[in-house]
Amino acid sequence: MHGSFNVCIPVKFIGRPSVLFRVPLPYRVGETNHPGNAYEKIRCELGTYAWLKETCPDVPIPKFMPGYLVIESVSTSSMLSKTRSMILCDDRYVRLANRPLSLGIQELEKEGILVDIPRDFTYTSTYAYLADLLALHVNDYGDFTYETGILAIMHMLSPVFFQREFRRGPFLFSLTDLHQNNIFVDENWRITAFIDLEWGCSLPAEMIRPPLWFEKNDIEALDADKHDSARQEFIIILAADEKIIHRKLSLSSIMEKTWQLGTFWFGLALTTPMGLFDLFDKKIWPTITGEEGIMV
Repeated sequence: MHGSFNVCIPVKFIGRPSVLFRVPLPYRVGETNHPGNAYEKIRCELGTYAWLKETCPDVPIPKFMPGYLVIESVSTSSMLSKTRSMILCDDRYVRLANRPLSLGIQELEKEGILVDIPRDFTYTSTYAYLADLLALHVNDYGDFTYETGILAIMHMLSPVFFQREFRRGPFLFSLTDLHQNNIFVDENWRITAFIDLEWGCSLPAEMIRPPLWFEKNDIEALDADKHDSARQEFIIILAADEKIIHRKLSLSSIMEKTWQLGTFWFGLALTTPMGLFDLFDKKIWPTITGEEGIMV
């Protein structure tokens, strides 16, 4: 069984629970163009699982075994404790608690796009993060003038879409690849585990958004009105949960404001390597001018 970036091999034992042995597909994670990507992907995922187990123990995730991640029913709390300590204490592994922001760059690298941002770089401000994200989008020198023109405009517009009060945080951990195929449920539709967490990273609060698959996964076919209907339902549930846990930061309020300002589309464009310019024409530029398409 395989998805976009991993292959899962079922392993059955006599008298013991079955497991899934899961490994990355080197040709999909850019290993040829950027050796070390597969290892980076694995350690990012291990770091994510360790961070979640430490910080959000109520989030259902697969169990650990030394050196592997498996989905199984037997409690392995002692193994988990040992593995978590190894991950958090070994400098070779990602310490998510010490990385306020990280770039999801493997999607670019698998396409052969050069990324020269150090892997261990930590961002302390939203604007620095946005600047580096924008720099990753110049990849077609045939359209250099058009692309750099739009990117320059987005640089200038970023203070319009991102509020000054949040420029130095908060940065919130987000599961950026949380879609239906990565959610395991039992026969009663209760969530038993989340998988494929290697794309998880900390993001500016204003870049956190409801999953696109509430309406459609395809960005180009995303209907703003239909998505807004599902988004509003999500916001109501989130706001109610925030009241229960007495959360100081109202993420639901921030998400509502980013939708009103158009920051939703700005952030989506930044994290969509092949769709930034189309989103700029159809969603970002009209927010500022009321007219669609800067090049029309």
